[in-house]
Amino acid sequence: MTVIPFVISVVALLFEIYGVSTVSALSSVARMDFGGMLSSAYNLQNIESMKIPFIILFLAHISYLIVAILFMRMDKKGESVNSTKFEKGTENLIKKLQTFARDPKGKKTLIGIVSVCAVVLVGCVGFGLYNMFKKTPLDLVSDVQVTFSGYDGEGSATIEGTADYDHTNADITSFIYGVTYEVENNGELSNGDEVTITANYSKETANSLKLDVTKASKTIEVEGLEEVYRTWDDLSKEDQKTVLDRAYDKVMKKAKDTTYQYFGKETITVNSLNQIAAYYTYSKGSGEGSLKLIYKADITSTYDGDTVNHVEYYMATASGLKPTKDGIGKISVDVSYLYSQDDSEQEAIEDAEDYRVDAEDKIDIEK
Repeated sequence: MTVIPFVISVVALLFEIYGVSTVSALSSVARMDFGGMLSSAYNLQNIESMKIPFIILFLAHISYLIVAILFMRMDKKGESVNSTKFEKGTENLIKKLQTFARDPKGKKTLIGIVSVCAVVLVGCVGFGLYNMFKKTPLDLVSDVQVTFSGYDGEGSATIEGTADYDHTNADITSFIYGVTYEVENNGELSNGDEVTITANYSKETANSLKLDVTKASKTIEVEGLEEVYRTWDDLSKEDQKTVLDRAYDKVMKKAKDTTYQYFGKETITVNSLNQIAAYYTYSKGSGEGSLKLIYKADITSTYDGDTVNHVEYYMATASGLKPTKDGIGKISVDVSYLYSQDDSEQEAIEDAEDYRVDAEDKIDIEK
């Protein structure tokens, strides 16, 4: 009747020892380091409040095995195990304790032992309660890296990295992988903006894992986006003059090279060339601006002794307007012929807006 429970208890104890992770756990047990023993318990990783009950159960189990071994030795020697014998032993033990307690030194010793036991008991209970309610602090945003890309005014933020956490805990790892980050006004960011990065996570899961999320958002300044000329006024006065001068020179050349006669040499004189309308557009896709200018040219042509005065309209398109280290950099100016003298300035502008430009892009440029 003693051997069978003993064998079952030994098997159960082996499973307990396996549960606290082999050599390191056994070393902790030998040193009476129960905290170290339980830190390696794979089956109690996330149940901190169960550590104290586990210790008590483990010690009780060992105590039972010791008593079982004593019973087995007594049985082997042929000694009878009966209640009378244990009662006498108990009475003798009580008498010895009473005698020891009457002695002043013994009394102090007993008080010391009881005090130590009380302190240990209170400490164990307090430690268990502490672990039951303790939460692990977790900062979800301080360690993530934010990079900005795109054009000023339409930039985007990219979040890289994760929070600093216990990578050995599979449940926390799964929780971290479920965290998503949101950037306010993402896709419309401008250099100098103060934007907030927010971590979205499951509060229920955090509570179940005893995680105390101490920080879930942070504010950062946007920088590093590529500068653009979103409007004509974004160009410096110097760069504006450069664009206008190139457009004017191109149109003047076009007007001088225009031929109205086909059967002889013709002399062209441009009496005046005036800008009558301007339109500026910005392309999000390329990050470049484009300026379209409509010009009115007063021209005199001479052919075979005949002189003719007439008015012609041209449109210059300056494209590729984009900031570089050297100002606006390389720009392209194309000129096309619009209308003849049969049209007035207003008619020329209206016709251009019908087919070549968007009226909403019209701007005022100092002529």
